[in-house]
Amino acid sequence: MIPVCAVEVVMADFWKEDPVFVQRVNNVWKDNVIWYGARDDGGDQWRVGFWGLLPNLWEPGKKALCFLGYTKDQVIPRMKTYLSFL
Repeated sequence: MIPVCAVEVVMADFWKEDPVFVQRVNNVWKDNVIWYGARDDGGDQWRVGFWGLLPNLWEPGKKALCFLGYTKDQVIPRMKTYLSFL
C-alpha cells in the first residue's frame, strides 16, 4: 500500500497581516517555508494549522513537512523544537 497525503493551502497569507508575528517567524524560521493550510492523511480527520518545511535529516536533499501548530501561540515554540534537531 502506498501512503497517500493531501495538503491544501487555505488562506496561505492571512497570518502575514500580523507584522509582529511575521517578524518573530522570520527571526526563528529564517528562509524556511511556512504556510497555513490543511492536511488529510487519508482518514476522516483534517489537520488545519501552520505548516513548514525543513531539511530532512534522514534523506539529504529532501524536505520534511512539519506541523507547527493550530494557533500562532504554538508556532514559535514548535519551530524552536524542530530546529533543535538540526
